[in-house]
Amino acid sequence: MAKLKLVSYEKMLVKTLREMFHPSTPKETVEWAIEEMLRTSLEDFMKITKSIKGFDITHRLGEIRQPTLIIVGEKDSVTPLDRSRLLHAKIPDSRLVVIEECDHTVILDKPERIAEETVKFLEEINY
Repeated sequence: MAKLKLVSYEKMLVKTLREMFHPSTPKETVEWAIEEMLRTSLEDFMKITKSIKGFDITHRLGEIRQPTLIIVGEKDSVTPLDRSRLLHAKIPDSRLVVIEECDHTVILDKPERIAEETVKFLEEINY
């Protein structure tokens, strides 16, 4: 039974990860991410899932007092754009950057753009 659970977990994880990437993402990047995620045991995955289920501190976002950069992929289905817009609306002194043609894996899909936006943000806040 444990082996069946592990096989089902691996299949589910691979399917889910493939859906997180934009179609334009290089196959090598997708395969690398899958290999990395498969290093997470089913037990650890379940612990992570349980720890974030129902975790909501939206009411405390206004307490953030540091300049905040929010980057989201335009097509992110895991953390949709409206969630990032909510963060931006509630966090004072935040900046929202939407990366076109990207899903949840924006940092892997467009690392150069992430670096560019991060440097720009840090320069704007005189860091």
